[in-house]
Amino acid sequence: DGYLLKDSSSEAITEGIRVTLDGGAPISAAAAVYLLERLREAPPPTPAPLNPDEAALTAREIELLHCFAIGQSYKEAARTLGISPHTVGNHVKSVYRKLEVHSRAEAIYEAVQGGQLRL
Repeated sequence: DGYLLKDSSSEAITEGIRVTLDGGAPISAAAAVYLLERLREAPPPTPAPLNPDEAALTAREIELLHCFAIGQSYKEAARTLGISPHTVGNHVKSVYRKLEVHSRAEAIYEAVQGGQLRL
């Protein structure tokens, strides 16, 4: 996962590829600013799901989403949380399933909208 603008320099694209291969999610500064502005302008959180036990994120999953929100890769998040990158992957799968999303950006957005994550 990641997003670079079409007019990114060849150096930025090369670095983005390196970050992706290292398990990261490169995103251009302009795209990050746009996403943060959209999150701030978003309507209030939606009501809790009908079965909150199934969709409620664990404290560890919320910590992981916070790591991603500040731009950390899987490896960096693993180091921050003191867990293996494989365990990060397991948590990511659980978050995606619970929030019914397919990317880290969507997961962060849905967690913020649902009141489970504050930036």
